[in-house]
Amino acid sequence: VELEAVTVQDFESENCGGMKIQLYDSTDIEMDAVQISRTSAAEAGGAICFYGSLYSNLSLSKDDLNIGVTNAKIGGSIYIEGPGSFSLDNILIRMSSAVNGSNIYANNFTYLELSGIYDSYTTYDSEYGCFYATSAQADSEVVVTQFQSGGRSALQGGGLMYFHNISQVTIRDSVMSACNTQRGLGGAILFDGVESIEISNSQFVENTASMGPALACIGGSSFANMSYITFLDNRVTSFEFGPDIYSDGSCTDPFWYSLSRCPLEYSCHSCNGTVCSLHQQDCFCYCDSLCQEISHNSAETSEPLTYSTLYTTNTTQHYHSTEPHSNRTTTNSTPMATIWIMGISLLAVACITIAIATIIGIIIILRAQATSSNTNSPVSVELVAMDSDDEVY
Repeated sequence: VELEAVTVQDFESENCGGMKIQLYDSTDIEMDAVQISRTSAAEAGGAICFYGSLYSNLSLSKDDLNIGVTNAKIGGSIYIEGPGSFSLDNILIRMSSAVNGSNIYANNFTYLELSGIYDSYTTYDSEYGCFYATSAQADSEVVVTQFQSGGRSALQGGGLMYFHNISQVTIRDSVMSACNTQRGLGGAILFDGVESIEISNSQFVENTASMGPALACIGGSSFANMSYITFLDNRVTSFEFGPDIYSDGSCTDPFWYSLSRCPLEYSCHSCNGTVCSLHQQDCFCYCDSLCQEISHNSAETSEPLTYSTLYTTNTTQHYHSTEPHSNRTTTNSTPMATIWIMGISLLAVACITIAIATIIGIIIILRAQATSSNTNSPVSVELVAMDSDDEVY
C-alpha cells in the first residue's frame, strides 16, 4: 500500500478521526507527505489509528506523516493497538490534545520505537502526558531516542511519558523540560511496573511533580542502567525544590536510593559517576550504571542520603528516608544558611575586636594624661639656713 501526498482534514468520527490502517503479517505500507489536520475522534485516535497483527511491522520515517490540530479521548494524535512492531521516526505533531489519554497512545504491542518525535504546542488535560504505553505481551520493549518536548502536563502521573507493564524501556539522547503532573508522580516520566529501565545522554530540566519531578518508579522494577544524565532545577510541587527521582520502595535498583551531596559545592565534576543534579541552592550525585559493579557510593567522599522525600524551609533542608527498612533522618544546612552563620560570626568577631581596641585606647589615654600631670606640677623648695651646731627636727 502506498500513500503519497495525501491530505486529510476536517473529519470527525467515533474512532480514528482521519485514518484507520489495519496491518497484517504481509502488509507493506509506505507513506510520503501525508498530512492530517483538524480531525477528531470521540474515543481513540484523533488523527490516525494503527492496528497490528502478531508479525506485522510498521515503519514510518521523516516527512512521512505530519499531524496538526487533532483531538480524541485517548490518543489525541496517534492510537496504536498491537500486537506487532511499530517504528515512528521524525513525526511532527502540532497543536493536538487528548481528554483522558495521551497524545500518542500505544497498547498491547511487542516492540515500539519513537525517534525524533517533535511535539509542538500540544496540551493534555488528561490522566497521562504526551506518550502512554502499556502492553500485556511478553518481553515488550519501548525505545525512545531524540525526543524533545516541553511544557507538558498531566493530571495523574507522567507529565510527558507514562510506561505501564513494559518489560524494558530505553531512553537516549532526549531533552524533557517544563513538564508537570498536578496530583501525580513523575513530572517528566513515570515508570509503573517496568522491569528494566535504561536512560543515557539525556537532560531533565525544570520539571514539577508532587514527588519525583524528573523520574518516578512504582509497581516494581529490578534494574536501572543510568549514565550521562543531568537534572536541572526540578521541583517538588509544595516546596522550593526537591529530589529529582522517587521510588515507592518496590524499585530495587540502587539508583533510586543513591543520592549524595556533591563532594565539591556546585560541582557535578566532583561526582564519581555520570548522573548529577544541580539546583540553584545545591548539588547532588546519583549512582550511575557502575552501581551494578561497585559497592561504594556515587560521590567518593559524600555520605549517602537515602530518602524519598526532600523538602526545604527557609534555612534548612530535611532528608527523610522511605527506602525499605530505613529509619534514617539527616539534617543539613543550606549554603544560604551557612553564609548567614559565617556573616554573623565575622560580625561578632569584629565587634569584639573593636571593643577591645577601644578599651586599650582609653587606658593608654588615661595613663598619658596622668604622666603629663605629674611633670608640669609646681615644686616648693624651702631653704633653711643652719649653723653647724643646729639640729633639724
